[in-house]
Amino acid sequence: MRFPFIAAATVLLSVGAQPALSQILIAPNPYSELFVQTVRQNPEAWKQLGAEATEMLAPRLTAVEVTKSCGRYTELEASYSNGMTRSKEIPSDEATQTRLGNLFAANTAIVSFVEDPCME
Repeated sequence: MRFPFIAAATVLLSVGAQPALSQILIAPNPYSELFVQTVRQNPEAWKQLGAEATEMLAPRLTAVEVTKSCGRYTELEASYSNGMTRSKEIPSDEATQTRLGNLFAANTAIVSFVEDPCME
């Protein structure tokens, strides 16, 4: 019975002996100060660098080509600002076809359609 009491008292004393976070002094980082000075000297270059980094990490969707056959969407090819393209077959269920029809109608600026001959 004594052991748990002694262990609990030790934990309480060690926790109480640590300073609060507001009491800990943190020295300024010279690298962060240098960064701030550099950005102030040439803010446009940093904006450009930020835009380029964003473009690499999250490229913009630039074009969508949708293939239709027999009145149904069958395939989608998406092109991105970094040159990457992705293709995907489109399920033929009615719910998916309806949702995509509404989506494509709302984004006519980047969506183009290609008609494949109907092979039924």
